[in-house]
Amino acid sequence: MSIFTMLFITVLTFIIGIILIGIGLRIYHFFQMKELDKYWGNKEYILEGEGKKALVLYQPSKHNTADKLNRLLAETLQKQGYEVTVNYLCRGERYDLEEYEVISLGSPVYMGKISSLVGEYLEKKRPIRKKLIFFMTGMFPYREKEFKEIIEKVEEGNEIFCIKGMVNETEEIEEMIRGIFTS
Repeated sequence: MSIFTMLFITVLTFIIGIILIGIGLRIYHFFQMKELDKYWGNKEYILEGEGKKALVLYQPSKHNTADKLNRLLAETLQKQGYEVTVNYLCRGERYDLEEYEVISLGSPVYMGKISSLVGEYLEKKRPIRKKLIFFMTGMFPYREKEFKEIIEKVEEGNEIFCIKGMVNETEEIEEMIRGIFTS
């Protein structure tokens, strides 16, 4: 067998392997999303407001911190005059972002990483000319690197606000959220 035949077979095997890995990851992601839907389901609730609309989508955390703090975020937005729709991030496909002035995407931070669902959502939906709030929960204070990857996926023309908090920081979080609307 010639060297070119062996090289061709090696390259072909490598390409086929990469394709199969890609297909495997897509299948894994599909079933992961199905499991998330089955476990979390549709948890939509709406806080009545005065006509302006906000959408709060988030991924739950292991210790319900994300649930509590995103509820606080939604209630603070309601106090600012917004009708707020809240649901889990895995259910975010159902919403038309054109209807909302403010969009908040929330995620717990584990091992310094934000949920990949946030980035995937931004890539699919591509919000434009919105106030985008990235709201993260985690053990450590705000770290710019945690948000950098997500911010790079946002289209120009959006106002971007990054908030990271813990359950014991409710007053600080409310103040940060109010500051978004008074600046």
